[in-house]
Amino acid sequence: MDISNINSLEQFTETVVWMCEQAKTALCFAHGGPADAPPVMLWLGENAWGETDLEIVALRMPSNDDPEFTAPRILAGALQDGFVEFGKPKCVAFVSEAFMKMASSEKEVEDFVRGDLQRRFQDASDLSVVEIISVYAFSPSETMHRVITVKYNDNGMPEFGRHDEEGNQATRGAIADVVEQFRVLLNVG
Repeated sequence: MDISNINSLEQFTETVVWMCEQAKTALCFAHGGPADAPPVMLWLGENAWGETDLEIVALRMPSNDDPEFTAPRILAGALQDGFVEFGKPKCVAFVSEAFMKMASSEKEVEDFVRGDLQRRFQDASDLSVVEIISVYAFSPSETMHRVITVKYNDNGMPEFGRHDEEGNQATRGAIADVVEQFRVLLNVG
């Protein structure tokens, strides 16, 4: 894949979405059915020779039971390590598999308890909960969030869809907060 022509956050994000779909399909094929991937961070920057370089870093799986290994903490550590190892990025994407439900009210969002969506999905108690691949991408100047919905066909292979955020609906939550804090640090100086 030629990454040298990627010159915008939108191009980067769409490339990452395509890579995610290809990787999920290959993973499910190798496992003979549905399989989960660990979160990854993709870091687009320049190498020592001034060439565009893409680093892909597999991250630890988050845990609902251990507060030290939540996705936001894992991402915060990975961003710090990435900056030290790879320098200032052009773009970064955090990719994770998760579950999603459209909230019917602000109260529903406020009452959310970590792990609820996974439990509801697994026991089929709430059919509005869907499996997703979240691609949260950013550059020093902007952010972009793409949500890939995942359903499995009768052969256990993934079928992908898109969930588009309405209007200027901003992604909220701990991951968005970690990214915003890192972007502020990138823009200091």
